Amino acid sequence: MALHQLMRAIGLFVVATVCYISVHNGTSLFTWHPCLMSVGFILLMSEAIVAFSSKSFIATNLKYNDRLNLHGLLQFSAATLIGIAFYSIYTHKNNNNYDHFASRHGNLGFTTCIMVGGTTVGGIAARYSGLFKKSIKPAYLKIIHSTFGVMTYIMAIFTFCLGLDSEWFRSQSNDQVVSVLIYLAGAVALLALIKPLISIATKLRNTFKTR
Repeated sequence: MALHQLMRAIGLFVVATVCYISVHNGTSLFTWHPCLMSVGFILLMSEAIVAFSSKSFIATNLKYNDRLNLHGLLQFSAATLIGIAFYSIYTHKNNNNYDHFASRHGNLGFTTCIMVGGTTVGGIAARYSGLFKKSIKPAYLKIIHSTFGVMTYIMAIFTFCLGLDSEWFRSQSNDQVVSVLIYLAGAVALLALIKPLISIATKLRNTFKTR
């Protein structure tokens, strides 16, 4: 629980700092992009991951099915904000006749958004895996979703860090602040992924033992 509280504290600091830097000179369609992406990736998606843990303070007294529902709600909320953030930057570039996906951040960001959508759909399939048990074992479907979800989250954090390393964001802050935010975003990801990685390894070991 202490690690998750630390994750939240760091995450809140990162999001608050990114939002302040993004809007302190005024708001626009463009500034909505880093603000919403930071909330979606750093706060909601991280919280959705740790919602599975009984040691997470918001899930301590919840039953397993309730933790699954909480995970789904948080993930759906994250996906919604990420979708709005993508729309805001896409519309901003259209309005100003800028090229789309002209940088590593843009290309990876587009890929990440597709992965988020795929993970969300996969989560629904895993939640109701019993309906597909004639085609694939529920245990396999859940492992696939968990693994793809971790990959999506890692991709999201990497894309977020590339956004911090962009020319625009550096022009709004300075190199030292950017470096600190990148390291802290990495720390949030590490703290969020400890339990899921252990869980995936355990499920894989148990699944292959029963074959």
